[in-house]
Amino acid sequence: MAEYRLFVDIQTIQSLRFGDRGIPRFATEVSRALLAAHAPVAAIALNPLLPWPRRIHPDLAAAPQLTWNTGPALRRARAGGPVATFVISPFEGARPAHGVLAAHTADVPQMVMVHDLIPEVVARHDPASDWGRMYARRRQWAGEADVVICPSEHTRRDVIERWAVAPEQVAVIGEAASPFFCAPGPEENAATLLRAVLPAINRPFVLCVSGWDTYKNTETLIEAWSELDGAVRREHQLVIACTLPDEGREAWRELARRRGIGDDEIVLTGFVEDEVLRALYRAAALFVLPSHYEGFGLPVLEAVNCGATAITSDASSLPEIIEWPAATFPPNDTGAVADRVEQALSDSAFRAELAGVCRRAAERHTWRRVVDRLLAARTLLPDPATARPHRLRIALVG
Repeated sequence: MAEYRLFVDIQTIQSLRFGDRGIPRFATEVSRALLAAHAPVAAIALNPLLPWPRRIHPDLAAAPQLTWNTGPALRRARAGGPVATFVISPFEGARPAHGVLAAHTADVPQMVMVHDLIPEVVARHDPASDWGRMYARRRQWAGEADVVICPSEHTRRDVIERWAVAPEQVAVIGEAASPFFCAPGPEENAATLLRAVLPAINRPFVLCVSGWDTYKNTETLIEAWSELDGAVRREHQLVIACTLPDEGREAWRELARRRGIGDDEIVLTGFVEDEVLRALYRAAALFVLPSHYEGFGLPVLEAVNCGATAITSDASSLPEIIEWPAATFPPNDTGAVADRVEQALSDSAFRAELAGVCRRAAERHTWRRVVDRLLAARTLLPDPATARPHRLRIALVG
């Protein structure tokens, strides 16, 4: 039986708002991993109604499979045998809608990746708004795909329970960090770069890569910082790296002051380029992700790949990454957060065990395994011999 080749939709890397965030990163790296593994990829497709991406990895730019997502491109792909689309980001907000939901792919078996259910789990949208209506339509389309791909078991459970998708049609492929996020070589010095770019960091620090969204739970981490032992606080700073609006920066500063945290104890970096982010991971005494909800939690993997020790909340998908309950804490318990941070910084035996667990997590979550699981998920697609036939269409243009 002929196997499906993948027609991979990577238009998320063309996003004008979020081109440097997690899902575009995933699209780039999973495409590179598919190419490196010589996987059956018929095409890597961009949206022809959007501008050329501001940043595209050289491996993708040079790939012969790179094309525009058009009817002729799909017909060329199908000429080589059975094709299934793999849509990496079904909730792109581009206009017009047919640029996102390409009509010429309607009769091709579809694999759709759902990274998280944040918009409905944390109620980030008004159902009557343009975004809310768009989300509802995409939700229905994604839920009716032949296969729904998820990055974590937690997201898989959310999809099954909230969307009533049959469990046998939902596959988990995991995630991995970009190879860019790695331990330093002998000539690389993260501290030197940070002194030049972020001089406010002047002693060992605890790092959190976060966001202004409430579900990121950064406020609890700031409050927990105020409950640390005085000696630990004097020896360390709390560094929070994320894009931050002015009102967010002021709100977090005011919260820190109310909790007795000195201005020099907390560093809000704002947006940082990848080279600086990598240096932060490499130099951090500890990485903390306190979120209430994540579809996966990629910053944790980026941190441990750079050699950091990491702890997370025990919520949503995060326990699946490090897979050691002792490395987690309840996200709503400020005291528990403080205790775990203090233990990871001060208890040498615990820290040594945590470091080993984090190393094994970095070794376990690889792009090769992601690709293997993705290709295995093709077995959930309908048999190519019985899949829906290609339908020719007539367009009336006036």
